[in-house]
Amino acid sequence: MGNPQPTVSYTAQNVILYIADPTNLGTVLPVVALNGFQGLGGAKSSIKLSNFDSAGYEEYAPGLVDPGKPSGSIILNYKDASHQLLQKLLGLGASGNTSFFLGEADSTVVPTAPGGVMQMSQSAAFNMGTVTPSTSTTGGTLAAATYFYKVTAINSSVPVGESTPATEVSQVTTGATSTVTLNWSVVSGATGYKIYRSTATNAEVFLTTVLTNSFTDTGSIAPTSGSPPAVNTTAGYLRSGWLFNGFVAEFGYQTSTNNVAMMKLTIQATGARKMIVLGANAAI
Repeated sequence: MGNPQPTVSYTAQNVILYIADPTNLGTVLPVVALNGFQGLGGAKSSIKLSNFDSAGYEEYAPGLVDPGKPSGSIILNYKDASHQLLQKLLGLGASGNTSFFLGEADSTVVPTAPGGVMQMSQSAAFNMGTVTPSTSTTGGTLAAATYFYKVTAINSSVPVGESTPATEVSQVTTGATSTVTLNWSVVSGATGYKIYRSTATNAEVFLTTVLTNSFTDTGSIAPTSGSPPAVNTTAGYLRSGWLFNGFVAEFGYQTSTNNVAMMKLTIQATGARKMIVLGANAAI
């Protein structure tokens, strides 16, 4: 036999399985080189590479969909800490329920597990700054009134989301040919902005979408429907894959040479889990 293999993470098909150690809270270990990982459930109900979407996001409530028993052949050094943890969790059975993440083996931020619960790092959410209104008595069709506005930032790529609005502003107009102009600072990363308007405070409905950090309301656009969001949805995950709970249901050797073991791992998924969209080197 040759020299023993070093304790390293092997990768295959750009996929890595991460595991949170329930016996050492806060510790996350990569279970290296999934040569295949398939579930026994149906489309979108199993943790399987072929089920990743190019866009979209889904969540499964506890008990709503059973993703089956995901399994795969793994290459790793049997002296590695992740190997020892898998054996320990197999012995614990269902009581060893822990968090897993199956995702791309890229250079983005790895998961963390505060309190033993796997979490994915996210990019910062968009936040609107101050909106400044002004008015003119010519050039429009706005009647004399007090107009209230809210402005949000949006991202039309991945993640598709909308920020919570900037602080409401109002503008008094006179005559019957007025306009109202809104100006605000550019929001880094935003691909556009939504304008909401009303003639009563905190009753704004959607008016229009603009691509620049200013808008002149001439009165030519009629408000439609839809209120500004109460939750900011512009933060994106910095990794792609499946985030789920489960316990090790099967773990066994196939062969072992030079400290490198080929083995089968089966994980029974349990509890709430969510799908994080597969995206090519993008914050999603």
